[in-house]
Amino acid sequence: MGHKRGKTTVHLKGWWAEAYRADVGWAIGDGQEHGDDPNWDAREAEQLYSLLEEDIVPCFYKRDDKGIPRSWVACMRTSMAELTPQLSANRMVREYVDKLYSKCAKSYRKRSANGVQETVLLCGWYNSLRENWHKLRFGNLDIQRHEDSYVVTVAVYLDDIDSKAIRVQLYAEPVDDAKPEIHAMEIARIVSGTGNGYSFNPQSDC
Repeated sequence: MGHKRGKTTVHLKGWWAEAYRADVGWAIGDGQEHGDDPNWDAREAEQLYSLLEEDIVPCFYKRDDKGIPRSWVACMRTSMAELTPQLSANRMVREYVDKLYSKCAKSYRKRSANGVQETVLLCGWYNSLRENWHKLRFGNLDIQRHEDSYVVTVAVYLDDIDSKAIRVQLYAEPVDDAKPEIHAMEIARIVSGTGNGYSFNPQSDC
């Protein structure tokens, strides 16, 4: 977001979407993503030129008998007084520290403790999956309906992969405008006569 004499003309994105008010700035677009659509670019260009011609330029050049653009100065003062505390560099740094840097530092301390034991375990897990992932395969998928719910069972053959090193999930495609459903699955039993095979069920009926 960029400022010019206290007012801003931008898309409603980032911090401006949070702070926008008609008395401290302007906005173009509808707040949606439109990719590289040339028709939408033309519409936004038209909106921008209209704002410049009908609002921004008249506001800046309308002066009193002392040559002061009173409306522009009022907007500038309101913007500086009310937006600076919300959109300052202090807030940006604070949010980076609280939401990113502190968590990264905590994670680093955890992984480097006890002679980087956790890092060694993590690398071992990653290397094991990388070397053996191609051996993993799914077996039969069984779906049983019980009244208004379903019980899903699937066999998974892990070969040399530790069963604790993977997670099996049931993914259900969305219907109409609903969101997709993802259900964690757990080991129901060992599949006898196989190399590291397990039968998985959802943790709850779906």
